[in-house]
Amino acid sequence: MRPGSRSVFITALVILALGPVVLGLDWRGHETSPGVWRDGVALWRWGVLAGLLMIGGALMARALPSPGARLLVILPLLGWCGWMLRSSALGPLAWLIYSLPLLVTWLGGTMLGDAWRRWHAP
Repeated sequence: MRPGSRSVFITALVILALGPVVLGLDWRGHETSPGVWRDGVALWRWGVLAGLLMIGGALMARALPSPGARLLVILPLLGWCGWMLRSSALGPLAWLIYSLPLLVTWLGGTMLGDAWRRWHAP
């Protein structure tokens, strides 16, 4: 295993576990009627997931210096979202609606961690 790949693997597993733990294992997005989307998860749970991704991104920014590694660790969670939304009549649009905010939050957290490290560098 290459140096740093262990932190990428462990971080990816932790992020993947956040989805089912925070949103629930039985979370499934579904359409109740054409154009009416319900996912059965309270908005505060999505807020908790976004907050954890932001904090995790800030804390892991130093361990994941390359942009590729930062994207790689969030892919399992985005894949899980796609799997849970696989029966959607909206197709990939539903996946984009749910995945893009998670991706932006994670990457924003890593940028915040980089900025914090620069501000507090000796």
